[in-house]
Amino acid sequence: MNAPFPGMVVAVPAAVRQPRAARKSASHGEAGYARRPHDAYFTEPWVTRVLLQAIDFASGSARGDTVIWEPACGDGRMAREIEAAGYAVVASDIADWGYGRPGFDFLGAAALDARLGAGARREVAAIVTNPPFGDQTVLFARRALELMRPGGGKVALLQRHEWDAAAERHTLMDRHPFRCKIVLPRRPRWSDEDKASPRFPYAWYVWDWACPMPQATLYMPNPDALPKALGSLL
Repeated sequence: MNAPFPGMVVAVPAAVRQPRAARKSASHGEAGYARRPHDAYFTEPWVTRVLLQAIDFASGSARGDTVIWEPACGDGRMAREIEAAGYAVVASDIADWGYGRPGFDFLGAAALDARLGAGARREVAAIVTNPPFGDQTVLFARRALELMRPGGGKVALLQRHEWDAAAERHTLMDRHPFRCKIVLPRRPRWSDEDKASPRFPYAWYVWDWACPMPQATLYMPNPDALPKALGSLL
């Protein structure tokens, strides 16, 4: 609506005003896109290479004899990196993304024994995954720790950098078997639709039932810029 005289302010009736669409809040993790089923946000390969550069999952054994389970494998990006590093890999997912064993509920009552064999609880040396976001993350952590405890195994979960700040999660990090937090050198990208810079820094959280050492925080460089001969840090 134009003003009849220069400088005159014209009040627009409420009925004419157009309501603004609610803005998505980056601070609350809202990206403005529909959420994918089963939180299918697959992990960029370099993120897994950061973990593998920092942690020796074989612990003195041959890598080919060390079984690592990826229970939320998606399209296999993380599992393939673990396999490329020389480890034996078991991959599963609750949905079918064309990789691993589909229809496998990690939080189910008999998750390990029912589908991986009765002896798998002893054979799997580590659980490494990017779990579903939200309330299921803590359930994944506690389930993985429960499964790895009898054999003194390791657990590594990918989460936001501030995931350990919530008071209700402190018991997961303030005592054994929590081993370390590995801060990523840059922010992962989760969607090809979003062309803006990624908003959230991430870190790996690692537990080790066989290692009673004090907790540590590692700040890792770009794994692709490190010499191939450089060994694991922990």
